[in-house]
Amino acid sequence: MIGRVFTLLLLPVFVLGAVYEISEPDLLEEIKSQKQQALVKIRAYINRQKKIIENLKGEILTPAKKYSVYEIDPTYCLEENIYTIENNRWKVLYPKGYCFNPVLYLPKPPPIIVFNACQREEILTLKKILKNLNNYILVSSGCPLKKLKELKFEKPVYLLTKELLKKFRLKHTLSVISVDKQKGVIRVEEIPPYPSS
Repeated sequence: MIGRVFTLLLLPVFVLGAVYEISEPDLLEEIKSQKQQALVKIRAYINRQKKIIENLKGEILTPAKKYSVYEIDPTYCLEENIYTIENNRWKVLYPKGYCFNPVLYLPKPPPIIVFNACQREEILTLKKILKNLNNYILVSSGCPLKKLKELKFEKPVYLLTKELLKKFRLKHTLSVISVDKQKGVIRVEEIPPYPSS
């Protein structure tokens, strides 16, 4: 009995019936028909992203009310050993707890000037500061990128990031960040904007 059922299952099955055409649209034609809609959506997305970027202001600081100076000691102490390979063996190059001051080893960088490009008094103050400098880095706080593009500075202007804000403990604009190699410190000058007259 089991053998017969098995034999019946192995018999080929032929189904005769009507033949139907494929009713699905051609994939290539479907893609072509969606092209314009996709382009409209892509352009709208690009425009939204442009507006977001144009309105980026960076981190926002308040204007300095009085002149002040503070110093930052950038000395760093290693939290782990740093190893090197010597004669195919690992050797401790710098032990955990070793402290060093990068200011003493690196070439002196140009000063970084943090300002609000949307504040007329700060722009006037910045121009007076730049008269005495040949090399510098400009960083804007609180002014949208589209406005920065209109102002057309001679050098690129970067937006103030959280990392820069934290690293230099910035609170106010105008801030001039420079390196004092003799003292081995980073010096931050807070300069109130000169009154426009």
